[in-house]
Amino acid sequence: CEIGLVGDECDKVCDAETTCNNNGRCGMDGECLCYPGYAGEHCELCDSDNYGSCGEEVLCTSEGTCNGNGRCSGEGMECVCYEGFVGEGCNTCADGFEGPMCEASCDPLVDCGGNGKCGADGQCECFEGFSGDKCDMCSSNSVGGICEIECDATETCSANGRCTPDGSCECFEGHTGERCDMCSSGYRGEECEETCDNDDNCSGHGYCTADGCECFEGFEGPACDMCASGYSGADCEVECDAYESCGGHGRCSPEGGCECFEGFVGEKCDMCGLNGVGEECESTCDAAKDCSNNGRCTDDGACVCFDGFVGESCDSCANGLVGEECDMVCDASVNCNNNGRCTDDGECSCFAGYAGEHCELCDSDNYGSCGEEVLCTSEGTCNGNGRCSGEGMECVCYEGFVGEGCNTCADGFEGPMCEA
Repeated sequence: CEIGLVGDECDKVCDAETTCNNNGRCGMDGECLCYPGYAGEHCELCDSDNYGSCGEEVLCTSEGTCNGNGRCSGEGMECVCYEGFVGEGCNTCADGFEGPMCEASCDPLVDCGGNGKCGADGQCECFEGFSGDKCDMCSSNSVGGICEIECDATETCSANGRCTPDGSCECFEGHTGERCDMCSSGYRGEECEETCDNDDNCSGHGYCTADGCECFEGFEGPACDMCASGYSGADCEVECDAYESCGGHGRCSPEGGCECFEGFVGEKCDMCGLNGVGEECESTCDAAKDCSNNGRCTDDGACVCFDGFVGESCDSCANGLVGEECDMVCDASVNCNNNGRCTDDGECSCFAGYAGEHCELCDSDNYGSCGEEVLCTSEGTCNGNGRCSGEGMECVCYEGFVGEGCNTCADGFEGPMCEA
């Protein structure tokens, strides 16, 4: 084999000078075969009870100098202690060892469950995620079979539950939800400390929440005992929108109809009630009282008079009409020649000094301006058979009489009184 190689196939690396420190030779399997007085994997130590040049004067013995608990080094009077021993003479138990033979006082597999190592004081030093004297518990915020899952009960479970081995939350009483951040059925309050019964507290028409009752569709109110807007009926099952169905002037009745507010009437509360007027029926006007039954009330509370009537209260007849119902035609200027006024029955009531159906004549014993100087008398000038005209000293003879003084019977009349 080439230098540095040994073995039947020259495939083992071993150089006596470097590998065995010139204190031994290479074997066929590549190990060092130490010369007498030397020991160690690379013949770097003195054999038991030797030191220095290994084989010279014996100044260190395993049994003596190292108390049988170590071996002498090749550097001088120093002991290389066996496991479990420490000290210059290997006569003291190392940390974690105890007893006459310094046996191990802590077995990491047995005493620490394989989840930690033995410390210098023989106690377990747990690996990350484990805690406890025997490292048999998960530390805070760790769960799982090997404490590999992080779960903080305060943050993950909102301090209202504890972490389970699978990392989920197991909520305390009164709490529910993935993070235990909601009140479970029958509980409410900021800390879910109050009990709440769906039937008793929410009238069976809702369910309890942390803030109170969450009402089902169609119900409202702190106890879900009222129908919501747009619903009516014993079980709030009838849909009725007060704004659409009742025009905003009423509320929905349990039967689904409209109960109108004061001042409104009608199936949809879209009409003003008795004496109510205005867009919002806010004004009052009684047609019988305020408009004298001769007109109707407008939205602004004024009167619109029927034909023939005028006036703020429709209590006067229009020009040219008279009568209790203003149904008689009579115009004082036309029908009574401005010499009289119209009566309720449509006739002329002549002023003093005037006469005739239309007050077109002077009264008896008057003429001219009717009421001025008397120059014609019915009894004198007209012999009692006529009346003086308003034009002068002329008689207007009664029927059956003719002549300037009405003292002659007209044709077809005869006798003292000129009868027909």
